[in-house]
Amino acid sequence: MKTRFNKKIATAVLAGMLTISLIPMTANACRKGGGGQGGGCGMKGGKNGKHFSGFLSIWKNSQLTQELGLSDDQIDNLKNADFAAREKYQTLRADMDSLHLKMEQAFASDKVDEAAVRELSQKIAALKGKMIEQRVETRLIVQQLLTPEQRDKAKSLRSAGRGMNKPCMMNGQGNGRNGMKKG
Repeated sequence: MKTRFNKKIATAVLAGMLTISLIPMTANACRKGGGGQGGGCGMKGGKNGKHFSGFLSIWKNSQLTQELGLSDDQIDNLKNADFAAREKYQTLRADMDSLHLKMEQAFASDKVDEAAVRELSQKIAALKGKMIEQRVETRLIVQQLLTPEQRDKAKSLRSAGRGMNKPCMMNGQGNGRNGMKKG
């Protein structure tokens, strides 16, 4: 009796862990349809690295590059860094999708292999760490490519909602509010 109860608790805990690991995917839901200049949410997310690069993609907006006073070299460097970052992110995203599929398969089996599920959750956590590192690298590249004045100008344009991706209301960014509220 005790063993059966322990198995039920273990299964509930593992299901909870899976649910928690899926929360970031639901937070990205608003990012999937948005994007482009002045649209979408935040500076990351999106399937296939579509909106991942954030500031790196400012090279696509000629009005913004003029307002920031970007040189041709800066634009070329941003363009190259943007494509490189998106390519890396696509690889990481594909790996993450594969791990989530394996996790789904593990929980769909008649008998859940707890060791395998734990191993998969550790791999997912490690991959999320790599994705965070990739976002940090992207921001560091922008720090290197733009002058302090250009960075300040870009931040002010972004906070004014001009030409930069806007905050996502779905996951609590912007206006100091949480949840899905109109802003």
